[in-house]
Amino acid sequence: SCLVGSEMCIRDRVMNRGAVPLIRGGKAILDITYIDNAVDAIVLSLTKPLQNRLSIFNVTNAEPQYLDHLLQQLAVEFKRPLRTRHVPWCLAKAAANFMEKWAQISGGNEPPITCYSLGVLAFSQTLDISAIRQELGYEPAVSIEEGLRRHAQWYFNQQEHQCNGR
Repeated sequence: SCLVGSEMCIRDRVMNRGAVPLIRGGKAILDITYIDNAVDAIVLSLTKPLQNRLSIFNVTNAEPQYLDHLLQQLAVEFKRPLRTRHVPWCLAKAAANFMEKWAQISGGNEPPITCYSLGVLAFSQTLDISAIRQELGYEPAVSIEEGLRRHAQWYFNQQEHQCNGR
């Protein structure tokens, strides 16, 4: 699950640099979480009695969406054109492998794409949140659509403050 909050790697790493690579047609289903909902889940886990001493919960917005749809929503909220290019899985995987090896050899920073991050964008991942719903009464309060809208507003406010020297 990916958090939508104060920073978004897709926006920063991809949308501002050019075309977004769509592996496997952008049809991976992602189950992301708006940051306020993650905080709500943490508060519930700290304040409600647990049925077991040790409980493990999945936390998401429970709104699985196709990657290409999420990217389109991001583009709308950030008022940017969405440029995509289809990249075959085998080519993308080879590039990610090379970048990881190069980073290891050169002692550099994390590469712009790793095999893990590529897999997140290429293959569907959804989580079952029935346990946290049943045990703690968790329900996502902020939809992904509203979360993206709030994040874009926060981002534009930050840009305005930086331009005004605050």
